[in-house]
Amino acid sequence: MNLFAGSAPGSLEVVDPIARIADVQAMVLAFNLNDGVKTALQVPLKKATGYLSDASTSNDGNAIKELQKFSDLVNALPVTVIANLDARRLIKAASKAIFTINELQPC
Repeated sequence: MNLFAGSAPGSLEVVDPIARIADVQAMVLAFNLNDGVKTALQVPLKKATGYLSDASTSNDGNAIKELQKFSDLVNALPVTVIANLDARRLIKAASKAIFTINELQPC
């Protein structure tokens, strides 16, 4: 869990990388994709969540690799499967999750 400045002056927002990944999963389910594509995209997201769910930060790098795999999968999808705007939104959301994980790393 990490703290970032919130939108209101003097406020802090708790940002959890697992919550960020859950947001990406919800986006995948909301987009008009066939079930096979949805399932394929969910696999690296579920693996990343699993890596982050343990108490150790030693698996955080593996979570990042899974999120990068997710982005690669999205990039590989043709425009006939996913609209460019939707693909960019998914990749941006995955990048935010990666950023959040990196922010949790000890200095």
